[in-house]
Amino acid sequence: MPINIHPAAITRSSDPLNPILPIHITSSQSETPQKISKSHLAHLQCSEFGILPALASHSLLFKTLSANTWTNVPPILNLIFWFIAIAGGTVALVAYWLKIWKYPKVVKWEMLHPLRHNDYYLILIGLFLMVLAYPSHYFGQPTLEPIWWILTAMQLGLSAYVYGERLHQVDEIGGNQYGYRNVYPSYLFTLVGWFLSTSLGADANQNELSLWVFLIGSFYWILLYVSLYQNLGRARASMYHTKTGPLLFLIMAPSAVATIAWSKVQGGFKGDGSDGTDNFGLIGRFYFFNSIAAVVLVLRTSRSLLASRSAALPWWASVFPTVAVAMAWIEYYKVIHTPVVRGFTWLFCAIAWVVLVFTIVRIGTATVTGTLVADPVLDKELEYVEAQAGGGSSGETVGAGGNGEEVREEEGSGPHREPL
Repeated sequence: MPINIHPAAITRSSDPLNPILPIHITSSQSETPQKISKSHLAHLQCSEFGILPALASHSLLFKTLSANTWTNVPPILNLIFWFIAIAGGTVALVAYWLKIWKYPKVVKWEMLHPLRHNDYYLILIGLFLMVLAYPSHYFGQPTLEPIWWILTAMQLGLSAYVYGERLHQVDEIGGNQYGYRNVYPSYLFTLVGWFLSTSLGADANQNELSLWVFLIGSFYWILLYVSLYQNLGRARASMYHTKTGPLLFLIMAPSAVATIAWSKVQGGFKGDGSDGTDNFGLIGRFYFFNSIAAVVLVLRTSRSLLASRSAALPWWASVFPTVAVAMAWIEYYKVIHTPVVRGFTWLFCAIAWVVLVFTIVRIGTATVTGTLVADPVLDKELEYVEAQAGGGSSGETVGAGGNGEEVREEEGSGPHREPL
């Protein structure tokens, strides 16, 4: 007798980084496992939205560089990348809307996935960066306060949903398998929005509220980083098997963005630093040096990342963290005017540009070879659906773990794993 699971239920395997999500992602003739497995549109991951923060962050980088007289960077680059980001974000949005219209159950599966739904933060991060990168040199300064309120409200709402899910996700035996004990790098998407809101609020002269948002983000920064470093070995193994290795770059992003945010919010209280005021302080240096430590960690594992044959689309998520680190060095150079700091500033700017070029080449190569939308996690889920439909009378439920293993759960026994 097969095990019956409610469509909204989420059961998990014994490995908390490999979810089994039997939510009936097929419901019509157009959404059979066979048709979905052959559809490029159905395999289009929500990580495609990483194109927006990737390009918008480079627009912001060029805006920041052009505002400093020692760089000699023309502001036209800010304008060019800003419009390219609009074009790229529009293409990604239209493509995903087509997926929603054609395969709504697959989209529902992504939204319920305890790790995949973090990727939707890329849209909000991209919007924050687009506003911060607005080419005011050409169009004048916009009214930022209402935009800040709207985006911050979106950050609060989305965080309440995601954080609430992590606190209350309970499996069939009562274990909190996807809570803060088992943090995955994509959880760090949620932190970036807090610190981007702080930066935008400082630009909108909402200094006190920006500081409040910054402190909320700092609280979750402590919580997530402590948990992530305790769980990093398992998270790296899962990223390797699910071909999402570039997500490891996210370790750099929150600390670097927090560095920029603190410098901005302190500038609102103390001035822009032109009088020699040190806006970094102890907190700014704390986040800045943590971002450097994260860079060292990523460099230590970069060889395995490049050798893991990661899927193409997750590489977009590796771009804006490198830009954030470069911009943190720019802020640090405003305080510490030494040739060494200036050299590192240009070095990390060059790294950010190299990562962008590498990602574009990687995306282009995957497009030509037809592997752009490869999604091993969805493929395993489809195997689970087919096995459930074809072998329902066998008395066992076959699920797909995110690491490329089958999980069989027989009636009266717990789940156990067998390698494919």
